[in-house]
Amino acid sequence: MTGISYRYRVRALNGSGVSAWTPEVGAVPVWPNITNAVPYAESFEGFSNGVDLAGMNGWYAGANGSAVVSAMTNTYSGRFPLTTSHTRILAVDGCVTNALAGNSNQTTWVDFLLQAIPMTEFPADTPGQQLSMALGTNGLVRLCHGNLATGSNVWTQLQHPPITSGAWFRVSFQMGYGVTNGVTPAVRYAEVYVNGVVQTNLLAYTTNDGLGQSGGTWFPLCSRESRALGKVILLGKACLDDLVVDTQAPFGFFWTVQALAGSHGSMTPSGAVSVRDGASAGFSITPDAYWHTRQVTVDGIPAGAVGSYQFAAVTTNHLLQAEFAATVTSNGTPQWWLAKFGVSNGFDVAAGADDDHDGMSAHDEYLAGTDPNDPVSVFRINAIAALGGSNRLTWVTCSNWVDTPFIMEKMTNLLSRVWSVVDPNVVRTPPTNIWWDAAPGSGGPVFYRVTVTNVPGEP
Repeated sequence: MTGISYRYRVRALNGSGVSAWTPEVGAVPVWPNITNAVPYAESFEGFSNGVDLAGMNGWYAGANGSAVVSAMTNTYSGRFPLTTSHTRILAVDGCVTNALAGNSNQTTWVDFLLQAIPMTEFPADTPGQQLSMALGTNGLVRLCHGNLATGSNVWTQLQHPPITSGAWFRVSFQMGYGVTNGVTPAVRYAEVYVNGVVQTNLLAYTTNDGLGQSGGTWFPLCSRESRALGKVILLGKACLDDLVVDTQAPFGFFWTVQALAGSHGSMTPSGAVSVRDGASAGFSITPDAYWHTRQVTVDGIPAGAVGSYQFAAVTTNHLLQAEFAATVTSNGTPQWWLAKFGVSNGFDVAAGADDDHDGMSAHDEYLAGTDPNDPVSVFRINAIAALGGSNRLTWVTCSNWVDTPFIMEKMTNLLSRVWSVVDPNVVRTPPTNIWWDAAPGSGGPVFYRVTVTNVPGEP
C-alpha cells in the first residue's frame, strides 16, 4: 500500500520441522509522486498534532514517523516567515524531503524557522546539492558551499550571535538563479541570512554575476550551474516551522518605501524602494526650476517643506510623498511663466511691466492667457455678431497655462454701471474663445465684457 512501510521475515520448512525466522528486512516506502509549485508556503497549522506528513503534500521520508506534526513549545522572539498563528511545527527524525518545482533562471528565496541539534561531524558532499547547512556545537551555523579557488566544496563557519541550545532561529537563502543583463552566469551564488542578518565571509563575493570581489555576501553554490530549486532536505533530528519558498523577498527582511514625487519635482531614489529590515534610508527632494517644495508627508503625516528625508531604522513599509508649487512674484505671477517669455531675473519688476505696450501688465496677460511680448495678443472681445436671434462673441486666448474660467458679464444701460454675470464658467479654448448669448433680449443695445480672476490658491 502506498506510503506504508512493511517489514518482512522468512522461515523454511524441512523434514525435521520448521526453522527459526530470519531477521526482519525493511522495505522502503513508495510515496506518491508529488511536487510543490513555487511560490510555496507551509505553516503546519492546518494539521493536527501527531499527523505524519510522510507521503503527503510533497513530503517524503525514509520511513514512517520521520515527519510528524507536533505542538510548538519554545517561542521565537523575532519575525516569523509567515504571519499566521504558530502552534504547530514539524518534528523531523531521519531524512525528510520536500519536493519542489522551482522556477528556472529566477531568483528564489527559501525561508524557514529551525530548531536543530548541534552536529559534531559534517557530512561529505551529496551529489546534486546546491547548499547545505548545519548548526555547530558552538551555536554557529556552518554552510557547505562552493570554493572557486580550489574548485571543490567547503564547510564555512558563519559569524553571527551564537544560537543558544534549543532555541529557534530563522534561516533564509536567496538563491541567485536569475539572469543578469541577459547573461547567464557560469556560476550561481546564494546569500544566507541568519535571523534576518545577511552573512559576510571572505569566501563569499560582493556580487552574484561572477565579477565580484571576495569578502562579500554571495556564496558560490556547490552545484555551480544550478538553475532552479528541486528539493529541500532535512537530515537528522530537528524541528521545522514556516517553510516558505518564493520569488519575492521574505516577510520582515525587506520593507518597501513608496517614494512618490508630484508634478514639477523629483525624488531620489523614487518608486518602490526596497530597504533591508532595520536599515536607514535617505531620500532627496528636488523641485524643478522656478518651483519649490510645498509639503512632504510621511505615511500621510506632514513633515514640512523639506529638501530631504531620512528613515532612521525601517521596520515596516512607508509612504513618502512630496508636493510642489510654483514660485510666484509678489503679485502672484509664476516665475516659470515669466521665464517662458525670456525673463531670467528681476521677476517682481517683470511681472508688473508692460513690455509690449498693449495696456496690460505681464501679470494681467498671464491671467488672460495672452503673450506679454506681442502687442497684437490682447485680452479683448474682437468680434460680435447677431445670428439667428443669438449673439456670438469671440476673443483671443493664446494658451491654457491658466485653467481658471472666464466670466461673461453684460448690461443694457451703461449709465447704470451695473454688470450682471450671465456665465461664471466660460471654459478656455485656445487660441480663440467663442461664446453664445442665446437670450440677448430685444428693443435696445446690449453690452458685454469678459473678466478673469486670479488663479485659485495663489496671491
